[in-house]
Amino acid sequence: MQTSTHRKTDIFQSGASASWVKAVAGLVAYLSLLLTIGSPAIISMVKTWMTSTYNHGIVVIPIAVFMIWTARHTWLQLKPQFWPTALIGVAAAGLSLGIGFKTDIQLIQHISLVGLLISGAAMIFGPQLIQRWLFPLLFLFFMVPFGDILIPTLRSITAMATNGLLAVTGFSPMLDGLIISVTSGRFHIAEECSGLRFLLAAGMIASIFSYYAFSTWRQTFLFFMAAMVIAMTANFLRIWLVIVIAVQSNGTSHIIEDHLFIGWIFYAAAMTCLIFVGLYLSPSEKQA
Repeated sequence: MQTSTHRKTDIFQSGASASWVKAVAGLVAYLSLLLTIGSPAIISMVKTWMTSTYNHGIVVIPIAVFMIWTARHTWLQLKPQFWPTALIGVAAAGLSLGIGFKTDIQLIQHISLVGLLISGAAMIFGPQLIQRWLFPLLFLFFMVPFGDILIPTLRSITAMATNGLLAVTGFSPMLDGLIISVTSGRFHIAEECSGLRFLLAAGMIASIFSYYAFSTWRQTFLFFMAAMVIAMTANFLRIWLVIVIAVQSNGTSHIIEDHLFIGWIFYAAAMTCLIFVGLYLSPSEKQA
């Protein structure tokens, strides 16, 4: 009990040191300025989070803070120090934000906003702390509602993959752009069928898991790519199953209306398997 109390006291004294108080105060002032200058971009980003595709953005900051805090034993003994070099990143991100406002391109605004947040933290806390916080800070880019530009490509890939699955399983389909024709009807690969939601969710889950399970960027990258493949495959199987059910039931099955729910079942099962594989491959100390 005495050891635990002593440890907590040391942590409190370290966290309340003059350098930390000064750095936290600087961060609060910087965030206040950022909220004022970047309010249009922040508002548009939050509005986009309200859509079903990007509502994961709401939890990104809390998760990043949690990742940083759970690793506090690696950085709490360090002292923040002003890092002038990071001013280059602040200036570049600020210029990019101005360009985004001038051109009214929200994607540029949102990316620049996160860039200002990361480079500002680097400027205030210094390279030693940022080196330990790098992964959670990069995780903040999941706040950016990106991916719409990928939807046409994802839809085409989904159409071709689903057509192939139907051919292998004996349905003799014909593919015409985004329309798959079988003997009992035609099926259009809509935007909701692109699998973007699955990809974004898989990316977040893979990133969080990798942070705790792996020790190298190479392992993280490979696991992340595997998660992307798993998410895409789950989406292919979802669309294939919906079409099969529609054909077999002559379009009368209520399951057809719940095709997104079916996809999440495939996705959850696939990601569970992937996480078990990741646990098997991760170092023993990380498994603990």
